[in-house]
Amino acid sequence: MPMYWGDYVRDTLHLSTFQHGCYMLLIAAYWMRGKALPNDPKYLAGVCRTTPDKLSRHCTPVLAMFSCSDGWLVHKRVEKELLKVSQRSANASASAKRRLSERSTPSNKHARARVELDSNTQSLANLETQNPSCEGSGRHLPNGKMPDPTPETEIGISKAKPKATAEPRGTRLPEDWEPGRDGIEYAKELGLSAEQIRESYGAFMRHWLAKAGAAGRKVRWDLTWQTWVRADAEKLREKTERERRWAEQRRAN
Repeated sequence: MPMYWGDYVRDTLHLSTFQHGCYMLLIAAYWMRGKALPNDPKYLAGVCRTTPDKLSRHCTPVLAMFSCSDGWLVHKRVEKELLKVSQRSANASASAKRRLSERSTPSNKHARARVELDSNTQSLANLETQNPSCEGSGRHLPNGKMPDPTPETEIGISKAKPKATAEPRGTRLPEDWEPGRDGIEYAKELGLSAEQIRESYGAFMRHWLAKAGAAGRKVRWDLTWQTWVRADAEKLREKTERERRWAEQRRAN
């Protein structure tokens, strides 16, 4: 998510250091989810790495920067940035489809070559029909006749070279792409919970839909998803290990 620091500082001058941390964590979670946050004290306290009691006593100014709607906390600026990403993704997808359609349409150059080929073939056939005497020039050939015109014997036309097999081209991530049952089971086997898989999926979609250029095209999006969740599972294991070591150090002290 792009940060506009001038706007941020101007809107948060009244926050304490603790409140700044909670606010940053909340808008980060909002961006990663790609949608509003549930207005649940336990969930919000977990995001802010604090307790529900401390959140209610110290973070009222932070929560006031969100609007509550049907049990959800909505942030106007984050929603605006999410909409920008969605629009850029839609424009990129439409542009890719248009280029693919243009490549699949035969060019005028190929059409003219086909017309010239048919014209030369017909001319040779007419020449043999209208001038039987021309068969005499082919006495050295089987049956004393000229061979039927083919692309190999036509005047001025060379035999087309076989095209090399093209490698698979990558495509952009479809806006309605889902990992499917196999992709979800793969993430569960790595140790991710259902909520973590949902958050990982949201981050995956926002990242690749916003990715520009050739880097945003892949041949196998299912394998790209597996790489993504493996990285998330590794981060989770590292975080768990750090928390375990910290807990041991606190008990030792």
